[in-house]
Amino acid sequence: MHPKLEVRDAGKYGKGVFAEGNIKKDALICIFGGYVKELSEEEKMPKDIRDEGVQINEQFALGIIKKSRLENASYFNHSCDPNAGFKGQIFLVATRNIRKGEQTDNF
Repeated sequence: MHPKLEVRDAGKYGKGVFAEGNIKKDALICIFGGYVKELSEEEKMPKDIRDEGVQINEQFALGIIKKSRLENASYFNHSCDPNAGFKGQIFLVATRNIRKGEQTDNF
């Protein structure tokens, strides 16, 4: 995860990822990893990690399979007006300049 990002409380959304400093558009902010799992398999996982994975196509997600494997990258939230997006299937990049203090959301 980009060194200018940190996980902290996001109010009603639980935890989120926030910029501790300005981040320029097109900067690489996170590389995702984990297990490839079918979306139907992910739906059967425990509630606290069910929606943690990153969907990589119509049928599969990439993410953890145990709560003990939660990490900072697990706390990016979704937004209808995102400031980050995927480049390929595992790279999250800034789609515009992200200001210090702003929550980093993807679509």
